[in-house]
Amino acid sequence: MKANSQCSNVPARKSMKNRDLAFANLSGRDLSFADLRGANLREADLQGANLRNADLRGATMANTDLRRANLIGTNLSNVDLSGVNLSAKDLTRMNLSGANLRGADLRRTYLRNADLRSADLRAAKLRGADLIDANLQGAKLNKNTIWPDGKEARAREEAAQKAQKAAQKAQKAQKAAALRAATEADLQAEDAALRALENASLKTYSSGLGDLSVEDLVNYGLEEFPLYPHWLDE
Repeated sequence: MKANSQCSNVPARKSMKNRDLAFANLSGRDLSFADLRGANLREADLQGANLRNADLRGATMANTDLRRANLIGTNLSNVDLSGVNLSAKDLTRMNLSGANLRGADLRRTYLRNADLRSADLRAAKLRGADLIDANLQGAKLNKNTIWPDGKEARAREEAAQKAQKAAQKAQKAQKAAALRAATEADLQAEDAALRALENASLKTYSSGLGDLSVEDLVNYGLEEFPLYPHWLDE
């Protein structure tokens, strides 16, 4: 690729804010602490470049070649890194908030404690990446995002839905069991009340019939005696 005429003999550590460096050959350059905010680095060659502590906020780096580039301490917030190969790079504690990483290759990348808030990770490849304690709040994902375990977001979503359905089913089963237990308890209480009423009625009959005992009344059968002894009213 032919380098953009604007980027020939670019001095290191110089402010290149908002510069058009698309397709530039910056391989091996020392750009540490450089101000590259808003710069256009689309498809630039940054192989082996030293970008340590460079400020790239808002820069466009789509399809930029970053092989062997030193990105330690680089500020990559709101940077367009779509389609970039960042595999196996050390991006520990990197500020990637709001970055466009759509379709980026992040396989085996160290992203421990990285700030990925609101980053676009749709179709990003994260297989084998270290995301321990990374902040993914508000990050955009889609069914084609490959997670560190090698599963697509779609598969993870389906697994999550199955787990949710299983939890709902278990919850319903618990409620049904509790309802059955409550119903059984109510029936037992009702049965106990009926027995108590029956015993009370038999005692009333016994007191009204002289020497007849409760046992006699039971032997005779309750049908022989009305539920209420109306003869007492006579």
